[in-house]
Amino acid sequence: MVNRVTFARLARYTGLQVTYAPGLPIIYGSFVLMLGGLLVRLYLRPVLEWRGARLARRAGVRPDPRGAPASADAPGPGLQTAPTSAGRGSPRG
Repeated sequence: MVNRVTFARLARYTGLQVTYAPGLPIIYGSFVLMLGGLLVRLYLRPVLEWRGARLARRAGVRPDPRGAPASADAPGPGLQTAPTSAGRGSPRG
């Protein structure tokens, strides 16, 4: 014999609730800004640093090995100009 458990007052129903959340667009917008910042921090910044270092090498400016930023405009403390093959004189005259 099979034992069965029955509930005499069991009523089957579904409850639905409709709400309005006025702050939801702010939350979604903040999430998008956060993902954009993460993209800049983890992807674009290293790409731009690599590109800046490449442009600085083309301009003849080497970054200091201690980690000072390279600038092709004006070599300051921490930057060294790369030696040219022509020495001190200009090959153009």
